Amino acid sequence: RKIIKEEKGRLEEMNMRNDAGIFSQDYIYDLLSDEVELYLREDGPPGLTRTEQDMMRAALMGALQSLVEDFGLE
Repeated sequence: RKIIKEEKGRLEEMNMRNDAGIFSQDYIYDLLSDEVELYLREDGPPGLTRTEQDMMRAALMGALQSLVEDFGLE
C-alpha cells in the first residue's frame, strides 16, 4: 500500500508539472502577441512579412535551444 501511495503521489506531481503554462501553446502565444502587436503598430504592412516571420521563428527556436541547454537534464 505504501508503494502504491508513493507512486500515486509521483504521478500527481508529474501531472501538475505537465499542466504548467510553459507547455501550453496558448500561454506562449499570450506571452508574445502583445510584442507582435506593438511591432506592427509601426509604419509598414498590416502583418508580418515572410522575412519577419522567418526571423521570429529563428529567434523562437534559438531561445528554445538556449532554454533546453540551460535547464535540460540531458
